[in-house]
Amino acid sequence: MRDLYGSVCGAADLLLSGHVHALEVFAPQPECPGTWTAVSGAAGEVGGGPSGSRAAAFAAFGQPVFLRLEITPDALTVWAYTVADDGVVTAREAARLSRG
Repeated sequence: MRDLYGSVCGAADLLLSGHVHALEVFAPQPECPGTWTAVSGAAGEVGGGPSGSRAAAFAAFGQPVFLRLEITPDALTVWAYTVADDGVVTAREAARLSRG
Protein backbone atom coordinates (compact mmCIF):
# COMPACT_ATOMS: atom_id res chain seq x y z
CA MET A 1 0.00 0.00 0.00
CA ARG A 2 2.86 2.39 0.77
CA ASP A 3 4.24 1.87 -2.76
CA LEU A 4 0.86 2.69 -4.26
CA TYR A 5 0.54 5.79 -2.08
CA GLY A 6 4.09 6.83 -2.92
CA SER A 7 3.39 6.61 -6.65
CA VAL A 8 1.05 9.64 -6.51
CA CYS A 9 2.89 11.74 -3.94
CA GLY A 10 3.65 15.13 -5.39
CA ALA A 11 1.96 14.19 -8.69
CA ALA A 12 -1.65 14.48 -7.46
CA ASP A 13 -3.27 17.43 -5.71
CA LEU A 14 -5.64 15.17 -3.78
CA LEU A 15 -5.70 11.45 -3.02
CA LEU A 16 -9.21 10.10 -2.33
CA SER A 17 -9.90 6.93 -0.39
CA GLY A 18 -12.74 5.39 1.56
CA HIS A 19 -13.34 3.90 4.98
CA VAL A 20 -16.58 2.60 6.44
CA HIS A 21 -16.91 4.98 9.39
CA ALA A 22 -14.53 7.90 9.08
CA LEU A 23 -14.26 11.24 7.37
CA GLU A 24 -10.81 12.77 7.56
CA VAL A 25 -8.91 15.33 5.49
CA PHE A 26 -5.14 15.51 5.90
CA ALA A 27 -2.84 18.30 4.76
CA PRO A 28 0.26 17.19 2.84
CA GLN A 29 2.61 15.13 5.00
CA PRO A 30 6.43 15.32 4.99
CA GLU A 31 6.71 12.03 3.07
CA CYS A 32 4.13 13.19 0.50
CA PRO A 33 4.59 16.92 -0.11
CA GLY A 34 2.01 18.72 -2.19
CA THR A 35 -0.66 16.01 -1.96
CA TRP A 36 -3.68 16.27 0.35
CA THR A 37 -5.45 13.08 1.44
CA ALA A 38 -9.22 12.73 1.94
CA VAL A 39 -10.86 9.67 3.48
CA SER A 40 -14.62 9.57 3.06
CA GLY A 41 -16.97 7.28 4.94
CA ALA A 42 -19.67 7.91 2.33
CA ALA A 43 -22.39 7.67 5.02
CA GLY A 44 -21.35 4.11 5.82
CA GLU A 45 -21.15 2.48 9.22
CA VAL A 46 -21.45 4.97 12.06
CA GLY A 47 -18.88 4.54 14.80
CA GLY A 48 -15.21 4.33 15.41
CA GLY A 49 -12.78 7.07 16.18
CA PRO A 50 -9.40 8.39 15.19
CA SER A 51 -6.45 6.06 14.98
CA GLY A 52 -2.84 6.92 14.45
CA SER A 53 -0.99 10.03 15.47
CA ARG A 54 -1.45 12.42 12.54
CA ALA A 55 -3.60 15.44 13.14
CA ALA A 56 -6.32 15.88 10.55
CA ALA A 57 -7.20 19.22 9.00
CA PHE A 58 -10.80 18.03 9.40
CA ALA A 59 -12.28 14.88 10.96
CA ALA A 60 -15.71 13.55 11.91
CA PHE A 61 -16.62 10.25 13.57
CA GLY A 62 -19.74 8.68 15.01
CA GLN A 63 -22.20 10.18 12.54
CA PRO A 64 -23.09 9.81 8.85
CA VAL A 65 -20.63 11.77 6.70
CA PHE A 66 -19.62 12.34 3.09
CA LEU A 67 -17.41 14.60 0.98
CA ARG A 68 -18.16 16.79 -2.02
CA LEU A 69 -15.47 18.16 -4.31
CA GLU A 70 -15.91 21.54 -5.98
CA ILE A 71 -13.50 21.92 -8.88
CA THR A 72 -12.91 25.20 -10.71
CA PRO A 73 -10.00 26.34 -12.90
CA ASP A 74 -8.54 28.19 -9.88
CA ALA A 75 -9.17 25.85 -6.93
CA LEU A 76 -10.26 22.48 -5.66
CA THR A 77 -12.42 22.75 -2.55
CA VAL A 78 -13.20 19.77 -0.33
CA TRP A 79 -16.55 20.11 1.47
CA ALA A 80 -17.33 17.89 4.44
CA TYR A 81 -20.96 17.07 5.17
CA THR A 82 -22.06 15.70 8.53
CA VAL A 83 -25.50 14.61 9.69
CA ALA A 84 -26.39 15.14 13.36
CA ASP A 85 -28.66 12.83 15.37
CA ASP A 86 -31.56 15.23 14.77
CA GLY A 87 -31.05 14.99 10.99
CA VAL A 88 -29.50 18.43 10.55
CA VAL A 89 -26.94 18.44 7.73
CA THR A 90 -23.92 20.69 8.12
CA ALA A 91 -21.47 21.49 5.34
CA ARG A 92 -17.99 22.78 6.17
CA GLU A 93 -15.06 23.68 3.99
CA ALA A 94 -12.46 21.05 4.92
CA ALA A 95 -9.72 22.15 2.53
CA ARG A 96 -9.07 24.54 -0.35
CA LEU A 97 -6.27 23.78 -2.79
CA SER A 98 -5.50 26.79 -4.94
CA ARG A 99 -3.86 26.72 -8.34
CA GLY A 100 -1.08 29.11 -8.83
